[in-house]
Amino acid sequence: MLGSYHPAAPHPFAIEYEKSEETECPECRCKIEMDTLKMRRLKHFIFPNRGSWLHFFSWYHFDCFFEELNPMKENIYLKNISGIDSLPWNHLNLLRTRTKQFRDITDREFIVFHSVLELSSLNVQRPKSKEEKCQKCSKNFARGEIRVVSRLQIQHFKCHVKVFSKIEGTLEDIPGWDKLGKQAKKLIMADYGLIEVSKKSKKETLKENGFKKAARSSSLDTDDDEIQITSASGPCSSMNFNKKRPAAREFDAIKEEKKRKLDEAAKKAQFFARHMETQVNRLFKCRRILENLSDSERLELFSENSLEISAEEQCQSAQLIERLADMAVFGVPVACSKCPNGTIVYNSNRRTYVCTGYATAYTKCDFESKNPARTPFNVTDHLRQNSPPEFCFKALSTRLYFEEKKDDEKRRQKSDKRFMYAAELFDSNSEVPSTISADSSTHFLKKGTLVDGKFELAKNSHVLKDEMNGSLLQATLAVTDVTENKNSYFKMQLLKDDDHERYYLFSSWGRVGTNVGKHNHQLYHEKADAVEAFKKMFNEKTKNNWEGRKDFRKMPGAFSYVEMDYSEFAQFDVAPGTKTKLPQRVKKIVMSIFNYENMNSDLMSFKIDVNRMPLGRLSRHQIHSVFEVLTYLMDFLMEEPVDQMKILDCTNQFYTIIPHNFGMKVPELIDSLEKLEEKENMLNALVDIKFAYHQICEGDAMKIPGLDPVDTNYQKLKCSMTPLDRDSFDYRLIKDYMDNTQGSNHDIEWNLIDILGINRESESEKFNKKIENRKLLWHGSGRMNLAGILGQGLRIAPPEAEATGYMFGKGVYFADMFSKSLFYCRANAQDEAYLLLCDVALGNMVHMLQATEMSKETLPEGTHSVKGVGWQCPKKSDDYNHRDGFVVPKGKRVQQLQGMLNVDYFLLYNEYIVYDVDQIQIKYLVRVKVHRAKHL
Repeated sequence: MLGSYHPAAPHPFAIEYEKSEETECPECRCKIEMDTLKMRRLKHFIFPNRGSWLHFFSWYHFDCFFEELNPMKENIYLKNISGIDSLPWNHLNLLRTRTKQFRDITDREFIVFHSVLELSSLNVQRPKSKEEKCQKCSKNFARGEIRVVSRLQIQHFKCHVKVFSKIEGTLEDIPGWDKLGKQAKKLIMADYGLIEVSKKSKKETLKENGFKKAARSSSLDTDDDEIQITSASGPCSSMNFNKKRPAAREFDAIKEEKKRKLDEAAKKAQFFARHMETQVNRLFKCRRILENLSDSERLELFSENSLEISAEEQCQSAQLIERLADMAVFGVPVACSKCPNGTIVYNSNRRTYVCTGYATAYTKCDFESKNPARTPFNVTDHLRQNSPPEFCFKALSTRLYFEEKKDDEKRRQKSDKRFMYAAELFDSNSEVPSTISADSSTHFLKKGTLVDGKFELAKNSHVLKDEMNGSLLQATLAVTDVTENKNSYFKMQLLKDDDHERYYLFSSWGRVGTNVGKHNHQLYHEKADAVEAFKKMFNEKTKNNWEGRKDFRKMPGAFSYVEMDYSEFAQFDVAPGTKTKLPQRVKKIVMSIFNYENMNSDLMSFKIDVNRMPLGRLSRHQIHSVFEVLTYLMDFLMEEPVDQMKILDCTNQFYTIIPHNFGMKVPELIDSLEKLEEKENMLNALVDIKFAYHQICEGDAMKIPGLDPVDTNYQKLKCSMTPLDRDSFDYRLIKDYMDNTQGSNHDIEWNLIDILGINRESESEKFNKKIENRKLLWHGSGRMNLAGILGQGLRIAPPEAEATGYMFGKGVYFADMFSKSLFYCRANAQDEAYLLLCDVALGNMVHMLQATEMSKETLPEGTHSVKGVGWQCPKKSDDYNHRDGFVVPKGKRVQQLQGMLNVDYFLLYNEYIVYDVDQIQIKYLVRVKVHRAKHL
């Protein structure tokens, strides 16, 4: 059946009274009468051409609902039906009985709660082909056999008929019986006879089993929604073969004790049932009284009890009535003790009381209680005049709840089929996508700005600039809440028509990374009106003023402003790579590292929503603020015990600042050091991607007409690249270095594509050649980082970045094993990887066998770097002294015999760490085609 795996998800079933007499039951195709019970389910259909499933809300007559349920696949419980709190006791009891009967069917293949089958209503046809199969048993139709068509399903006669508990009419009443062939009639009569015999046998078996079950029962026979009272004595002692059989007197004593416990259980169940009936009927009567009050009179009740109601809540009459009824019967919950602004209300979906407030700006309060502290409910004159004299409002009472048997709960969890739930889905009352395709939104580059392609006039519009400061009037907003499975975005752009004095306020919203969402636009003929509307919308969504966005403060329950760098995109009059004079081998490198598609692909590997980012690139300030969030997370993860509320809050904050694409899944908590390290690697990559974006988007250097963008980007790198002759000594030397230094636990297959000499501007002058012990070492990094590294050099993590994931503190890490660095390139099969070979001045090294927090300040006096000593390393005797002053450790892999000071090796391979970038000089860029790379 349909089940919800998220606590905030709506129930798959619902019950209520018809209020309009306009609803048509899809089972019987008749209108549902006013004030009669109706039930709803989430029903799914598949649309292959759209690639997604849609769930629709369908309302049925009460009886038709149970007829439509599939007893072979579905279970139904009071716990997964919404609306039961609004029913009187007689209807609630009816629902309990019907759901219990539906679940307690012993053999669902033969007995279900369908209406009586009239054979005269059957629609029988001949199969259209030999390959056609029954949709019930998935078997083909036999030669001469007829098929029964019912509710878009095609079944064998026996498969269709045997699920009905009663059949009326004779076989001759089947429409078209006289026209059926002899073989078809013979098969129908044989199947019909077997079904009749089977039904009689099954009924006798059920009765016999029912009596045996009652005789064996050691607990009160209650349904899933009664209090469960089970005998604590367990099985009868006579069933324990390890003990002596009791005498007759002992049997009598056991019977008396068992009878006494059963009597106590029965009394408790009866006591509970009486009080539950009183509670349900009081709630129902109170609700009816409140429905007769006007909106203003109901709001007066909230005021009388010192409760504030927002303008949005005032429009939700049904929710207000439910809340007032709860307070009138049980009392007014006191203010939340966990958060300063929370109100305790009953949540009928979760069947408990929760807080509506926020513990922080990003996270809702997690208060939850079945029976919170209360104060008496204050009654107004209007309510007293509309109520019966005997109805008491000031009595405080404890709320009772139906409980579910443990075995029923296990059966429900085992049989439930899950459906996706996300908070954004229910902006619509008609469509609930279950499997969602990725958002494939497009953008149009207009006058240096990106216009959202969802806007129908995007090709003829551009983003308007603020005349005061030149900033673009557009914003990306986001909010993530793991507890609600909310991962929402809201984009807004003020657009101007390219040719006419028309302005459009375009907005789009939905779930990050999916096609769930909507968009809208408003037309303005006056610029001032359009700007005012834009600022008003920003304030409504964020509760901040547009002018003060630089000092933005996230407000509880509102969207957060995702600060972007809205540098204008450069528009080229030359296709990249068509006019450049650069060597072909250099051109390929430049075009690869400045390629939009490559950047988006790399971002997607981190689950970053690339369709939200093109509107603007995440600002450096925003990235630094996220580093701070990870720092707090690190501190919280090290606490004992871990405060889950703090972890949740930091997770919400992280995903709100940087939108992530989780599809319809619940955003994952960042609750481990491994996940923390992954997010920090992502942020480091974002810093380098921002550099590449900035090179492409900066427009000052694009004013030279006819200039190839490849030449422009190459010049901005300020880094010369010289292809090495494939027959040169250095090329062969590096190839030997690669071949020899492959780890024993690395299963890799690769091809060397190219090697280029690198000379970064001013790096050789800054390089500290006075420090000796220079080695040519490997550094691996993702393709997305390459533009930032070549343009800015290798860098040490910023102070705000947490030190987790760094074995020897924040520094620049190198290796003398090619395969070790190759894995840091994160290249998949058939991808290209880019590795750097650097001249590293190591000087006096501190040798370490275990992970130790180090920094430039904590290095022992007279030392310059750290060496993490590994178990395997290149053979030292094969080192090559290069003419440029560094050593190339190109020897074949060997194993060191023992550790230092009788301590085992913590590392498999050597690591070299320097804490001063002036000890690094990039010498070569190695381009490799990866065919296979995995750890053994």
